[in-house]
Amino acid sequence: MYDQQVMDLLNKYNSDYTIPNFPSTSEQSRINLYLSSFSFDRPEVRGVFLFANNGILFSNLSVESVLPYWERQRNEVWMKSVVEADGKAILIAPHVGNYYRNRSDQVFSIARLIKEPYSQRSIGMIKIDLSPQVFERILSSVSLTTNSKLIVVNNEDEQFYPITSPSNNHVLSENKEVALQGADYIRQEQVSHLTGLKFIGLLSLNDLQEEANIVVRFILYTLGISILLSMILSFVFSKRLTTAIKHLHAKMKRVQNGDFEGKAEFITNDEIGYLARGFNSMVTEINRLVNEVFETKVREREAELTALQSQINPHFLYNTLELISMMAIENKQYDISDVAASLGKQLRYTVDKQQRPVKLREEFHFVEAFLRIHEVRRGERLQVCVQADEAVLEVLVPKLIIQPLVENALEHGLQDGGGRIEVKAALIGEVVNIWVTDNGVGMTSEKLDQMMKSLHNDTNTGQGDLEGEKFGQIRKGFALRNVHQRLRLLYGKAYGLDIVSKDARGSTFRLTLPYEKTSSFLDAHERGSDYE
Repeated sequence: MYDQQVMDLLNKYNSDYTIPNFPSTSEQSRINLYLSSFSFDRPEVRGVFLFANNGILFSNLSVESVLPYWERQRNEVWMKSVVEADGKAILIAPHVGNYYRNRSDQVFSIARLIKEPYSQRSIGMIKIDLSPQVFERILSSVSLTTNSKLIVVNNEDEQFYPITSPSNNHVLSENKEVALQGADYIRQEQVSHLTGLKFIGLLSLNDLQEEANIVVRFILYTLGISILLSMILSFVFSKRLTTAIKHLHAKMKRVQNGDFEGKAEFITNDEIGYLARGFNSMVTEINRLVNEVFETKVREREAELTALQSQINPHFLYNTLELISMMAIENKQYDISDVAASLGKQLRYTVDKQQRPVKLREEFHFVEAFLRIHEVRRGERLQVCVQADEAVLEVLVPKLIIQPLVENALEHGLQDGGGRIEVKAALIGEVVNIWVTDNGVGMTSEKLDQMMKSLHNDTNTGQGDLEGEKFGQIRKGFALRNVHQRLRLLYGKAYGLDIVSKDARGSTFRLTLPYEKTSSFLDAHERGSDYE
């Protein structure tokens, strides 16, 4: 509080005269206006007072309500407390101010010394009187039981609240339980670090007991309702769980009896739903496997039936062809004899050891028999040359890898006209090379590019297609590509079929495969066949 006009006025009336030097009317009005700012719109403020050291009393109240000076000689207790506080604001317990005219109601106050800023010399004090109802309004929001009480005292045990309460000195003791007006209370206290006031709460044991009974009843009711709800929920969930389990069990019984069409219904994402989804997946897979096995068995039976229906004793065919050959020789029809003998060799070669690796020697014998039939058919128009190095004749090769090339040369290279076909085999390094060459019509560069792309196109040329082919029944459109793909599957991408062709100058088909005399190739195709 360092308003300069106030400081000047207090300094003016700071002298210690026996007879006070009273202020002028303008000074009174100026100070009254200043002090009124503290009480503006604050009905709880009873009065604001400035005490000058020479005994003059300034106030925001009229001169009819307050004395113009204060009796310094009386040496009041609250004044001593203010002086001892040395400039700190203090709370003064309810008291009657002797500076009021015709007023005896109690007030409590906030007061402090006023000092000069630099010299720290006391030049007066300010005191604000407040209505006791301030505590009533502030503490009305404090929630206590019906018969509980609240007492507010300072560190001198001077009572601030309630004002009208009789002396309760015995409740200020440190006892946890006190008796007051025939009732028992539990005492609790809390000291405000801001004001230093001590708040003492007296909690009625009767009220606490009643509230405890209410809480106990509430807990019991809540517990009962919770137990009832938990039982209902347990029943509902257990019913739902058991229903789902029974449904799943019924579906399992149907599967056990061979019905794989029914699936479990599930509407939840819990463990039962997870089991139901797993069960449905399992049933679907079992049903698929059962159908697959059934279809496989049906196909096997059909194949067996077809084999039985078409089975003819090969020896009967061999003997018949030998008979034809002998009859042809007796009638000096040597070409017919050669054709019958060659056809017998082809039949014996394709029937025996089907889909087994053979020696290159056997493959060449088969090709010679095949070409002999076409020599008889075309006569002198067809010239044939078949030769192979001895070093490669014992190599094990896949069956029927040369005949498709020879057939292609006859049908597409030479067509129905005459020409020359050469079938040769030689070892170059560690690679067996087999050439089938014709001097036929050849291929244009566009057609050659198209055929090479077809050879290296793996689309629709899977292992299943290769395994499903019957040797001797290879389709013309896929024959060359299948030979190429078979070699690549068996030996790797470094081997296979190459084609060199020029328009009107013939074509050369070259097969490459690794040189092998050992049984490694035999082991790769299941040991157990004889090679003659």
